[in-house]
Amino acid sequence: MRIFSLARIAVVSGVCLALAGLAAGPARAGSPAAMPGSLTQAMPAAGPAAAYHGIRGGLTGVGTASASNAWAVGYAVSRVSPKVLMLHWNGRAWSRVARPGVLTGRGQLNAITVVSADDAWAAGYTGTSTSQRTLLLHWNGKAWSQVTSPAPIAGALNAVTATATSGWAVGDVHPGGASYSPLI
Repeated sequence: MRIFSLARIAVVSGVCLALAGLAAGPARAGSPAAMPGSLTQAMPAAGPAAAYHGIRGGLTGVGTASASNAWAVGYAVSRVSPKVLMLHWNGRAWSRVARPGVLTGRGQLNAITVVSADDAWAAGYTGTSTSQRTLLLHWNGKAWSQVTSPAPIAGALNAVTATATSGWAVGDVHPGGASYSPLI
């Protein structure tokens, strides 16, 4: 795994914990945030309090269509190399997504974007750190599927964005272990 991926994981984890802390509950009576007319008002709970999933690994991206429909992506730790990880929030609990089969294979998802409840994209790579292939997944409202056009190439996708009519993914390419080059 590349060092910059670890740094991004640390930043995303810190932001998620900070946001979860804000959503942990109302302020205590008598605190400045709870006083009427105070400049700081209690934040309403916007989602689940801080929690962790029982799988060892890390999360690198999150996207949501509603308070009861969110996706988180990253990697699960294994002895040999990371495995692709996708979790889904249904409004009550997080669960691991295992279909299509690429979601349990070696690799990592680095980013996700949610356009609507029936249109989302996730990007990353399959394989090991020495034999990566780009990975792009699409959600159609019923199931995730691996996008094969453009065909996966030697490299990794690190970010993805989309609208209802178009989208972009970026990352790096490194054919045959050669030096890295930008990929769009």
